[in-house]
Amino acid sequence: MIDLDRLIRQANDLEPLPATAARLAAIAADPDTGVREVVELVSFDQALTARLLRFANSAAVGSREPITTVQAAIHRLGTGTVVTVAMGNAVKGKLDAAVPAYGLGEGELWRHSVACALAVETLAAVGKVAVPGAAFTAALLHDVGKLVLARFLEPEILEVLREARQQGHLSPLEAESQVLGVHHAELGGLIAQHWQLPEPIVWGISHHHGPTDETDDDVAGIVRLADLLAHRAVPPSSNDPAMPEAVDRAATRVGVGAQPLERVEKLIAERLDERLGRYA
Repeated sequence: MIDLDRLIRQANDLEPLPATAARLAAIAADPDTGVREVVELVSFDQALTARLLRFANSAAVGSREPITTVQAAIHRLGTGTVVTVAMGNAVKGKLDAAVPAYGLGEGELWRHSVACALAVETLAAVGKVAVPGAAFTAALLHDVGKLVLARFLEPEILEVLREARQQGHLSPLEAESQVLGVHHAELGGLIAQHWQLPEPIVWGISHHHGPTDETDDDVAGIVRLADLLAHRAVPPSSNDPAMPEAVDRAATRVGVGAQPLERVEKLIAERLDERLGRYA
């Protein structure tokens, strides 16, 4: 149906990430790394330093005292947010494009990606979930595979996928696997590998559509829940909000109750536009 070798070559042809973003992702994914290493790395990137200081002093962060140093900004924001700011500026141009094969207009994939990363941050703060450092980057990049896979989804292939879903009662992901031999999450994992991102990030992207028992309490489980909450809080035009039972199952896996979830959804909706403005 599609040339898998050519598909993988295109995934590997994507331009590399900026060195600072890739290194920050690796640092955040390592539980043994301290804040000092993050401060040192960010301090050598003047553009990133300026963005972080603006972010740390924004009204949304609620800073009472002016933040004037990288160290203070990182303590205010947290390492996970610092990584998403760096990574977001590195991939915004890619994720901002329209993806018609998935029914996504210009800016919609980027908007959902930022909402998903924001959901991870909010789960950590409001839901009191122990969030691995890799989850922030994995959430932001979880749908990056759609960018490459969409290039191969000609109208006739989209029709076969539609028929497979209807006749076989398959989910979109199952239809992709059955018809194409690969789904967008797996392809996203290959892209993350090409970008030399740490294995927990690769795993979280590859498995974000349905953590198995093997991925309970792992990055994939957090990203799965964040993805569903982002869809519910800010539904894209191309599909319906996630079903409550799917959210409940994902929440149970990572140990968060219904009341914090309602608060998380509300905060995502309230804060998303301001967060998107941080990347303008």
